[in-house]
Amino acid sequence: MASGCETLPAIVQELQLLKHSLLPDERMTLLSPLTAEEALESALDALSGDDLSELSDSLSGNAFLTLAFELEDWRGIWFENNICLAASVPTTSGGEDRYDIMVKGENLGREDQTRWQSIVHDKRREVAESGNILCFS
Repeated sequence: MASGCETLPAIVQELQLLKHSLLPDERMTLLSPLTAEEALESALDALSGDDLSELSDSLSGNAFLTLAFELEDWRGIWFENNICLAASVPTTSGGEDRYDIMVKGENLGREDQTRWQSIVHDKRREVAESGNILCFS
Protein backbone atom coordinates (compact mmCIF):
# COMPACT_ATOMS: atom_id res chain seq x y z
CA MET A 1 0.00 0.00 0.00
CA ALA A 2 1.00 3.60 -0.42
CA SER A 3 2.75 5.15 2.54
CA GLY A 4 0.51 6.70 5.14
CA CYS A 5 -2.37 4.30 4.49
CA GLU A 6 -1.63 1.61 7.08
CA THR A 7 -5.09 2.17 8.58
CA LEU A 8 -6.87 1.85 5.23
CA PRO A 9 -8.19 -1.73 5.74
CA ALA A 10 -9.77 -0.73 9.06
CA ILE A 11 -11.26 2.44 7.54
CA VAL A 12 -12.76 0.40 4.68
CA GLN A 13 -14.23 -2.08 7.18
CA GLU A 14 -15.90 0.78 9.09
CA LEU A 15 -17.22 2.32 5.88
CA GLN A 16 -18.54 -1.06 4.70
CA LEU A 17 -20.49 -1.34 7.95
CA LEU A 18 -21.85 2.17 7.52
CA LYS A 19 -22.74 1.69 3.86
CA HIS A 20 -24.62 -1.54 4.50
CA SER A 21 -26.38 -0.05 7.54
CA LEU A 22 -27.87 2.90 5.66
CA LEU A 23 -31.63 3.08 5.49
CA PRO A 24 -33.29 3.47 2.06
CA ASP A 25 -33.42 7.30 2.24
CA GLU A 26 -29.88 7.69 3.59
CA ARG A 27 -26.90 8.31 1.36
CA MET A 28 -23.11 8.19 1.78
CA THR A 29 -21.20 10.20 -0.84
CA LEU A 30 -17.48 10.65 -1.37
CA LEU A 31 -16.63 14.36 -1.55
CA SER A 32 -12.84 14.18 -1.70
CA PRO A 33 -10.63 13.01 -3.30
CA LEU A 34 -12.87 12.48 -6.32
CA THR A 35 -10.08 10.48 -7.99
CA ALA A 36 -10.83 7.67 -5.49
CA GLU A 37 -14.57 7.44 -6.16
CA GLU A 38 -14.54 4.32 -8.35
CA ALA A 39 -11.89 2.53 -6.27
CA LEU A 40 -13.73 3.30 -3.02
CA GLU A 41 -17.00 1.93 -4.42
CA SER A 42 -15.22 -1.25 -5.51
CA ALA A 43 -13.58 -1.64 -2.10
CA LEU A 44 -16.87 -1.08 -0.27
CA ASP A 45 -18.73 -3.54 -2.49
CA ALA A 46 -16.06 -6.25 -2.16
CA LEU A 47 -16.81 -9.12 0.18
CA SER A 48 -13.23 -9.10 1.42
CA GLY A 49 -11.11 -6.04 2.10
CA ASP A 50 -7.88 -7.84 1.24
CA ASP A 51 -7.03 -6.15 -2.04
CA LEU A 52 -7.05 -2.42 -1.48
CA SER A 53 -4.11 -1.54 -3.71
CA GLU A 54 -6.27 0.31 -6.28
CA LEU A 55 -7.91 2.40 -3.55
CA SER A 56 -4.58 3.00 -1.85
CA ASP A 57 -3.05 4.20 -5.12
CA SER A 58 -6.01 6.54 -5.80
CA LEU A 59 -5.64 8.04 -2.31
CA SER A 60 -1.87 8.49 -2.53
CA GLY A 61 -0.85 11.96 -1.45
CA ASN A 62 -4.18 12.74 0.24
CA ALA A 63 -4.25 13.30 4.00
CA PHE A 64 -8.03 12.97 4.34
CA LEU A 65 -10.97 11.07 2.93
CA THR A 66 -14.06 13.29 3.01
CA LEU A 67 -17.56 11.78 2.96
CA ALA A 68 -21.05 13.24 3.27
CA PHE A 69 -23.90 11.43 5.01
CA GLU A 70 -27.36 12.77 4.28
CA LEU A 71 -31.03 11.99 4.10
CA GLU A 72 -32.54 12.39 0.64
CA ASP A 73 -34.96 15.31 0.38
CA TRP A 74 -34.36 16.57 3.91
CA ARG A 75 -33.83 20.34 3.79
CA GLY A 76 -30.33 20.07 2.31
CA ILE A 77 -28.57 19.25 5.60
CA TRP A 78 -25.75 16.71 5.76
CA PHE A 79 -22.92 15.53 7.97
CA GLU A 80 -19.48 15.92 6.46
CA ASN A 81 -16.87 13.53 7.81
CA ASN A 82 -13.13 13.99 7.29
CA ILE A 83 -11.18 10.80 8.01
CA CYS A 84 -7.42 11.06 8.48
CA LEU A 85 -5.53 8.54 6.35
CA ALA A 86 -2.14 9.01 8.00
CA ALA A 87 -1.39 6.22 10.46
CA SER A 88 1.29 8.35 12.11
CA VAL A 89 -1.24 10.76 13.61
CA PRO A 90 -1.52 10.13 17.36
CA THR A 91 -5.03 9.40 18.60
CA THR A 92 -6.98 10.17 21.71
CA SER A 93 -8.87 7.37 23.43
CA GLY A 94 -11.95 8.06 21.31
CA GLY A 95 -10.01 8.38 18.07
CA GLU A 96 -11.12 11.99 17.65
CA ASP A 97 -7.81 12.99 16.07
CA ARG A 98 -8.53 10.61 13.19
CA TYR A 99 -11.88 12.05 12.16
CA ASP A 100 -13.89 15.24 12.21
CA ILE A 101 -17.65 15.62 11.80
CA MET A 102 -19.19 18.88 10.61
CA VAL A 103 -22.84 19.72 10.04
CA LYS A 104 -23.41 21.46 6.71
CA GLY A 105 -26.48 22.75 4.91
CA GLU A 106 -27.59 24.76 1.93
CA ASN A 107 -29.88 26.97 4.04
CA LEU A 108 -28.54 26.17 7.50
CA GLY A 109 -28.32 29.29 9.64
CA ARG A 110 -25.53 29.92 12.10
CA GLU A 111 -27.76 29.24 15.11
CA ASP A 112 -28.99 25.92 13.70
CA GLN A 113 -25.48 24.89 12.72
CA THR A 114 -24.22 25.67 16.23
CA ARG A 115 -27.06 23.60 17.72
CA TRP A 116 -26.37 20.64 15.42
CA GLN A 117 -22.62 20.89 16.02
CA SER A 118 -23.29 20.81 19.77
CA ILE A 119 -25.36 17.64 19.37
CA VAL A 120 -22.55 16.00 17.38
CA HIS A 121 -19.99 17.05 20.01
CA ASP A 122 -22.15 15.63 22.83
CA LYS A 123 -22.66 12.32 21.00
CA ARG A 124 -18.93 12.00 20.26
CA ARG A 125 -18.21 12.57 23.95
CA GLU A 126 -20.79 9.92 24.91
CA VAL A 127 -19.14 7.40 22.59
CA ALA A 128 -15.68 8.22 23.94
CA GLU A 129 -16.85 7.90 27.55
CA SER A 130 -18.56 4.57 26.82
CA GLY A 131 -15.26 3.04 25.77
CA ASN A 132 -16.49 2.40 22.22
CA ILE A 133 -14.02 3.63 19.66
CA LEU A 134 -13.71 3.47 15.91
CA CYS A 135 -11.79 0.39 14.82
CA PHE A 136 -9.22 2.49 12.96
CA SER A 137 -8.35 4.72 15.90
